[in-house]
Amino acid sequence: MTGFSKRYENIRNGETKGDVIDLERPALSLLLTGTPNQIKRLIPSTEDGLFSRFAFYSLNGLPEWRDVFNMDDGTGAKPSVNEQLEPFQTTFKEIFSAFEINSCSIRFDLTDDQKHKLNQHFDELSETYLNRNEGNDMIAVIRRQGLITFRIAGILTAMRNYKSICEPFLCCDDDFTIALTLSNVFINAASILAKRLPRSFPPPISEIKQRFLDKLSAGIFTKRDADKIGKKIGIKEDTVEKYLHDLQPSYIRKGGHNKYEKVQK
Repeated sequence: MTGFSKRYENIRNGETKGDVIDLERPALSLLLTGTPNQIKRLIPSTEDGLFSRFAFYSLNGLPEWRDVFNMDDGTGAKPSVNEQLEPFQTTFKEIFSAFEINSCSIRFDLTDDQKHKLNQHFDELSETYLNRNEGNDMIAVIRRQGLITFRIAGILTAMRNYKSICEPFLCCDDDFTIALTLSNVFINAASILAKRLPRSFPPPISEIKQRFLDKLSAGIFTKRDADKIGKKIGIKEDTVEKYLHDLQPSYIRKGGHNKYEKVQK
């Protein structure tokens, strides 16, 4: 499952038969359905970074028995699923073809007012879940939902404007509201699910790794800062790089390009 947690970020650490894999723009979409208990097999804990990369949606099944023999909706013969989807199939095929044959770089942005609302919305959500004492698990979900919301708004805007792909896209308020509303649904579902998943304890580390970890800055630090610490306690630079990788995500998290910080326990 480690691979899934890296599909939307720059990948530099993967190796296959000694060859370094460098994927600057990985893009993997994954759609799964199942029961809450089945999720535990895919995501055994909320703390490995994979949980926050999914948008969850849950629904309850209808308790009433459905008459499977009733083919009449009151207006005549009930159309089949394929017949109901056919108008949408035609539209989506047209949209897909428009993007497939066009070589323009798609440019998308939010309005200044939408940017302000998005920042305010997720800032308030962060404070709400912190006050609920739901830990860093939901904070990670909220942070990534901000990005997911932006992507959903971009997809909706692109679909709405597929006939003018080469023009810059500016999100309309309707699409922005839809994306923001969906994010609330996803976050609420993730919060409910997080309570059903176990929280794992960090794995034990060697004495030298613990000594290295203790010497690292409590704030944000860089690889160069870590190299200086390693040199003081007799650890080579290539070993420092390995330690920084091994200590993630239980003890260290990567906060950006060449930036790290300790995980607060």
